[in-house]
Amino acid sequence: MRALVLGMGNDLFGDDAVGLRIVEELARRPELKGFDFEMSESGGLALLDVLAGYDKAYIVDCVPDDSENTGRVRRLGPDELCCQPMTLSSHYAGLPEVLALGKTLDIPLPKIEILAVSVDDPFWIMEGLSAKMRRALPSIVDEVREILLTSRERTPEK
Repeated sequence: MRALVLGMGNDLFGDDAVGLRIVEELARRPELKGFDFEMSESGGLALLDVLAGYDKAYIVDCVPDDSENTGRVRRLGPDELCCQPMTLSSHYAGLPEVLALGKTLDIPLPKIEILAVSVDDPFWIMEGLSAKMRRALPSIVDEVREILLTSRERTPEK
Protein backbone atom coordinates (compact mmCIF):
# COMPACT_ATOMS: atom_id res chain seq x y z
CA MET A 1 0.00 0.00 0.00
CA ARG A 2 1.37 3.42 -0.96
CA ALA A 3 0.69 5.98 1.75
CA LEU A 4 1.37 9.71 1.62
CA VAL A 5 1.69 12.13 4.52
CA LEU A 6 1.12 15.60 3.09
CA GLY A 7 1.87 18.68 5.16
CA MET A 8 0.06 21.81 4.07
CA GLY A 9 0.56 25.39 5.09
CA ASN A 10 2.13 28.71 4.33
CA ASP A 11 5.40 29.85 5.92
CA LEU A 12 4.32 33.49 5.64
CA PHE A 13 1.34 33.03 7.95
CA GLY A 14 2.93 31.88 11.20
CA ASP A 15 0.96 28.98 12.66
CA ASP A 16 -0.55 28.15 9.27
CA ALA A 17 2.81 26.43 8.62
CA VAL A 18 2.31 23.90 11.43
CA GLY A 19 1.44 21.13 8.94
CA LEU A 20 4.76 21.73 7.17
CA ARG A 21 6.74 21.61 10.42
CA ILE A 22 5.00 18.40 11.56
CA VAL A 23 5.73 16.60 8.29
CA GLU A 24 9.35 17.83 8.27
CA GLU A 25 9.84 16.23 11.67
CA LEU A 26 7.97 13.01 10.83
CA ALA A 27 10.00 12.50 7.65
CA ARG A 28 13.13 12.14 9.84
CA ARG A 29 11.65 9.30 11.90
CA PRO A 30 13.06 5.89 10.85
CA GLU A 31 10.05 4.03 12.25
CA LEU A 32 7.89 5.76 9.61
CA LYS A 33 9.88 4.34 6.73
CA GLY A 34 7.39 3.23 4.12
CA PHE A 35 5.38 6.43 4.18
CA ASP A 36 6.06 9.08 1.55
CA PHE A 37 6.30 12.64 2.89
CA GLU A 38 5.49 15.74 0.87
CA MET A 39 4.82 19.37 1.68
CA SER A 40 2.67 21.84 -0.16
CA GLU A 41 2.54 25.57 0.34
CA SER A 42 0.39 26.20 -2.70
CA GLY A 43 -2.54 23.81 -2.36
CA GLY A 44 -5.12 24.25 -5.07
CA LEU A 45 -5.50 22.03 -8.10
CA ALA A 46 -1.85 20.93 -7.89
CA LEU A 47 -2.96 18.70 -5.01
CA LEU A 48 -4.64 16.35 -7.48
CA ASP A 49 -1.22 15.57 -8.98
CA VAL A 50 0.37 15.16 -5.54
CA LEU A 51 -2.34 12.69 -4.45
CA ALA A 52 -2.29 10.65 -7.67
CA GLY A 53 -1.09 7.08 -7.35
CA TYR A 54 -1.51 6.71 -3.59
CA ASP A 55 -3.84 4.28 -1.84
CA LYS A 56 -4.01 6.34 1.35
CA ALA A 57 -3.22 9.99 2.12
CA TYR A 58 -2.96 11.75 5.46
CA ILE A 59 -3.25 15.48 5.04
CA VAL A 60 -1.81 17.48 7.95
CA ASP A 61 -3.10 21.04 8.01
CA CYS A 62 -4.27 23.65 10.47
CA VAL A 63 -7.81 24.62 11.33
CA PRO A 64 -8.72 27.91 13.02
CA ASP A 65 -9.92 27.39 16.58
CA ASP A 66 -9.85 29.28 19.84
CA SER A 67 -6.62 29.54 21.79
CA GLU A 68 -7.76 27.02 24.42
CA ASN A 69 -7.56 24.25 21.80
CA THR A 70 -4.19 25.20 20.26
CA GLY A 71 -2.40 22.01 19.24
CA ARG A 72 -5.43 19.73 19.38
CA VAL A 73 -5.42 17.15 16.57
CA ARG A 74 -8.73 16.14 15.04
CA ARG A 75 -9.14 13.28 12.60
CA LEU A 76 -11.56 14.21 9.83
CA GLY A 77 -12.81 12.56 6.70
CA PRO A 78 -13.12 14.57 3.47
CA ASP A 79 -16.92 14.62 3.86
CA GLU A 80 -16.54 16.48 7.18
CA LEU A 81 -14.67 19.42 5.68
CA CYS A 82 -17.73 21.29 4.48
CA CYS A 83 -18.74 21.91 8.09
CA GLN A 84 -15.33 22.95 9.35
CA PRO A 85 -13.70 26.39 9.36
CA MET A 86 -10.91 24.79 7.32
CA THR A 87 -12.94 25.62 4.20
CA LEU A 88 -11.85 29.23 4.76
CA SER A 89 -8.53 28.26 3.26
CA SER A 90 -5.50 30.47 2.78
CA HIS A 91 -4.62 28.32 -0.25
CA TYR A 92 -5.74 29.12 -3.81
CA ALA A 93 -8.52 26.56 -3.70
CA GLY A 94 -9.55 24.89 -0.51
CA LEU A 95 -9.12 21.20 0.05
CA PRO A 96 -12.89 20.50 -0.01
CA GLU A 97 -13.19 22.11 -3.45
CA VAL A 98 -10.18 20.25 -4.84
CA LEU A 99 -11.46 16.88 -3.60
CA ALA A 100 -14.95 17.60 -4.94
CA LEU A 101 -13.50 18.50 -8.33
CA GLY A 102 -11.45 15.29 -8.39
CA LYS A 103 -14.57 13.29 -7.63
CA THR A 104 -16.63 15.14 -10.27
CA LEU A 105 -13.93 14.55 -12.89
CA ASP A 106 -13.70 10.89 -11.84
CA ILE A 107 -10.02 11.25 -10.97
CA PRO A 108 -8.88 8.30 -8.83
CA LEU A 109 -8.04 9.63 -5.39
CA PRO A 110 -6.63 7.80 -2.39
CA LYS A 111 -8.56 7.20 0.78
CA ILE A 112 -8.01 10.49 2.61
CA GLU A 113 -7.81 11.33 6.28
CA ILE A 114 -7.29 14.91 7.38
CA LEU A 115 -5.29 15.46 10.56
CA ALA A 116 -6.47 18.96 11.46
CA VAL A 117 -4.36 20.82 14.02
CA SER A 118 -6.13 23.58 15.92
CA VAL A 119 -4.45 26.97 15.77
CA ASP A 120 -5.54 30.27 17.22
CA ASP A 121 -4.96 32.44 14.14
CA PRO A 122 -3.57 30.96 10.90
CA PHE A 123 -3.73 34.31 9.08
CA TRP A 124 -1.28 36.31 11.20
CA ILE A 125 1.59 37.38 8.97
CA MET A 126 4.83 36.38 10.67
CA GLU A 127 7.78 34.14 10.03
CA GLY A 128 7.88 30.97 12.13
CA LEU A 129 5.40 29.42 14.53
CA SER A 130 4.08 31.27 17.56
CA ALA A 131 5.70 30.51 20.92
CA LYS A 132 2.57 28.62 21.99
CA MET A 133 2.65 26.43 18.88
CA ARG A 134 6.41 25.80 19.18
CA ARG A 135 5.84 24.51 22.72
CA ALA A 136 2.98 22.27 21.54
CA LEU A 137 4.79 20.96 18.44
CA PRO A 138 6.66 17.97 20.00
CA SER A 139 3.47 16.49 21.47
CA ILE A 140 1.56 17.11 18.22
CA VAL A 141 4.30 15.32 16.24
CA ASP A 142 4.14 12.40 18.68
CA GLU A 143 0.35 12.19 18.38
CA VAL A 144 0.43 12.23 14.56
CA ARG A 145 3.25 9.65 14.61
CA GLU A 146 1.08 7.34 16.73
CA ILE A 147 -1.87 7.80 14.36
CA LEU A 148 0.32 6.81 11.41
CA LEU A 149 1.87 3.80 13.13
CA THR A 150 -1.49 2.55 14.40
CA SER A 151 -3.18 2.92 11.02
CA ARG A 152 -0.30 1.13 9.28
CA GLU A 153 -0.68 -1.82 11.66
CA ARG A 154 -4.40 -2.07 10.87
CA THR A 155 -4.02 -1.73 7.10
CA PRO A 156 -3.29 -4.90 5.13
CA GLU A 157 -0.58 -4.69 2.47
CA LYS A 158 -1.68 -4.94 -1.15
